Amino acid sequence: MKRFARIALTGVFAVLTSASLEAQQKGAGQQGQGQGGPAQGQQGRQGQPNQASGGQQVYQGGMGQTPWFSNPEVRQQFKLNDTQYDQLNKSYGESYGRYQQGMKDFGKDLTPEQRGQKMGELQQGFTKDFSTSANKVFTDPQQRQRYNELNLQYQGYNSFSNPTVQEKLNLTPEQRQQLGQQGQEWHKKMAGLGQMYQTDPQGATKQFNAMRKTYGQNVNTVLNPQQQQTWQNMTGQPYNFQPSAYFQTSAGAGATNNRTQPPANPK
Repeated sequence: MKRFARIALTGVFAVLTSASLEAQQKGAGQQGQGQGGPAQGQQGRQGQPNQASGGQQVYQGGMGQTPWFSNPEVRQQFKLNDTQYDQLNKSYGESYGRYQQGMKDFGKDLTPEQRGQKMGELQQGFTKDFSTSANKVFTDPQQRQRYNELNLQYQGYNSFSNPTVQEKLNLTPEQRQQLGQQGQEWHKKMAGLGQMYQTDPQGATKQFNAMRKTYGQNVNTVLNPQQQQTWQNMTGQPYNFQPSAYFQTSAGAGATNNRTQPPANPK
């Protein structure tokens, strides 16, 4: 059964790998995509970090070139001041640049399972790398706690593949498998919405909101009552992230004041 759970989570990473590589290839073909992430160049503090030329962001499984904490309203949630934001944004850009380079180094002869495994390793490396930087930025325990809560909310299904989260929730192999399968479906739909968002952000947002309604129900079919309570404690007060946290049109159309993954506290 552990093997089945591992395969399910690997499938999620394989989907993310495919979407990420496709996005990179399109970006390179259209604009000679530059290196690194949002920290390149001077970062304004109005909620829109610099992106690769053209400004287009495609869904990459919850890890985008524009960091989730770039929105001013999100930053207010954990009282991130300008100095902390600049430090955090710079570290995010460096970590994301290494993450992108790692994907470019994938061999073409890898099987889907091998790609999924490598993608998982890259994502865990990104999380560990950036978390180390975040620990240096946040000295206030309450500020760090709220940041952690929002980070889990933003990651959505990806959070359940985090070993620390799995341990705290005491997930069984069967539960990991089920959440992995749900995550696969979520990421497939989000990849499609990412393309739709480029031409019809309002339509994509409407579909996303419909997906969010079923997210909590689906997760609660997997977690028992005690796990649900633990998860709510870990994620804190829900924040209404919006799709612009994951994709943005090349012209910036459809961007909203809030940013999205499914709500982390399923009701």
